[in-house]
Amino acid sequence: MTGVGAMTPLGADAPSTWAGLLGGRSGARPLDEEGAADLPVRVAAGLTVDPASLLPRAEARKLDRGEQVAILSARGAWQDAGVPRVEPERCAVVSATTPR
Repeated sequence: MTGVGAMTPLGADAPSTWAGLLGGRSGARPLDEEGAADLPVRVAAGLTVDPASLLPRAEARKLDRGEQVAILSARGAWQDAGVPRVEPERCAVVSATTPR
């Protein structure tokens, strides 16, 4: 079983992210939020959707932003894999980032 899930600056799921990549879009944008005024950078690549807005409120409140992104990405991967029935002890999640 293999599935792909993603929440990126190009989209809130793998298909929209892939479409953005194929379309040559950039997820970078100027930082114009009030809280960003004191940051040493003026451009960043943030998420297109607030992950908390995609989760039930009670669930979102229990998770930090990184956990919210991980949960939503894992759910997307599960859907992409066809929602297989798997014994819980035989299920795992692999998360990856690129090194600096």
